[in-house]
Amino acid sequence: MYQEASGQVFSSKKSKLFLGAMNNEKKQKVKDIFGFDEGGLLETYLGILLIQGRVTKEIPRPLVDKIKKRATGWAGVRGAIEEVRSESGWVIGDGSCIDIWRDIWCSLLSLKDLINNDNIPWQDLHAKVSSIIVEGRWSIPYNLLLIFYRLGVDINNLKININKADRRVWKLDLVGKFSVNGDFEVTRNNGQTCWCLRVPLHPCKRTVDKSCFWELLQKGEVKLNTDGAAQGNLGTGGIGCIFRDCDGKVLDTLAKGLGLVTNYTAKCKVIIQGVKSAASNGWLIAWVESDSKAAVDGFSSDNIPCPWKRTGEMQKEYEANPNLCEF
Repeated sequence: MYQEASGQVFSSKKSKLFLGAMNNEKKQKVKDIFGFDEGGLLETYLGILLIQGRVTKEIPRPLVDKIKKRATGWAGVRGAIEEVRSESGWVIGDGSCIDIWRDIWCSLLSLKDLINNDNIPWQDLHAKVSSIIVEGRWSIPYNLLLIFYRLGVDINNLKININKADRRVWKLDLVGKFSVNGDFEVTRNNGQTCWCLRVPLHPCKRTVDKSCFWELLQKGEVKLNTDGAAQGNLGTGGIGCIFRDCDGKVLDTLAKGLGLVTNYTAKCKVIIQGVKSAASNGWLIAWVESDSKAAVDGFSSDNIPCPWKRTGEMQKEYEANPNLCEF
């Protein structure tokens, strides 16, 4: 009757029958008529046992523990809010969004930080800048004006943007736009470990940009820059090098694919290939550079690794011109 009158339909999945003292046959007939399953009284609500009588503090403890566990992340959120506030300034509009004491709006620090006195009941001070603006002009009580004077704040030089909303400015961005990445950079640069929603963020070493200069050679010298690598160790490798004269002009380049080699073998092979190419062009003096200290040490000490002792033509080229290059 209710369904017919209201147009609403009962949900058989969400509805249960609570049956009193009757035998199983009658219960089954009632369930067949309504199409609902038999239910029972709730034993718990929000994880708390429903009991009769006095409720002790031990009964809701599981729920309290669950709330505490989930609330641990809010410490990180509060810390992030303080970080954002410390690196933000304000462009003054009507002043309704700016906290007089905690926000940065009239100096490089907040008034609370400038005063730096924990004996003041800051929790009771919540005035907004709008309270000292009347008809687009400053209207400052004498006591507050005295504080500004003692802190060296010239409030009269602060512009009020009449009929405009306050605008928060992120000081670390050129256009004042806040970003999560920018806030993370501030935290990392300060050497802090911050927690946000129980996820640890640890400071890491930043990439340092350094200036590098290519030194010109003596007249008649040729410089050879080499590199070689393998995709894996052992793996398919390749080599490449570039030749420049004393004016820095490119004389020639070389690039070649290799078979299965190690990184070390590729580093050594490109040096030999480069030296051979220099000799074939009649460049008797070459200055060789490589990013592999092991390869440079091997050639400089005439301790070429064993594989090169068996490479025939390349080894003979190196032995025939022992003073061809300088590392």
